[in-house]
Amino acid sequence: MDDHFWPSMYPGIFIGLIYGLAAGGWSNTALGCIGGLAGAIGSYFLLARFGMQEDFVTFASLILASFLGAYILIATVRAVAVAKPLPKK
Repeated sequence: MDDHFWPSMYPGIFIGLIYGLAAGGWSNTALGCIGGLAGAIGSYFLLARFGMQEDFVTFASLILASFLGAYILIATVRAVAVAKPLPKK
């Protein structure tokens, strides 16, 4: 996986796009793409660190990390958006 950085990012963009579209709205779609890309980047560097080559396990881990990145980013932004400010004393 040493020289395949950008081809490894495509699952992150596509999985994030699909999850963002399923969540609904343009903002969720953009956040899903960003989160999926972040998950794919993290997975790529973790797999490259351990010297894993291209096979089904690395592809499955890219997809899983992309989904988790999109899910976590969208869920975090939703939680922050609906959070009520602390009452003033």
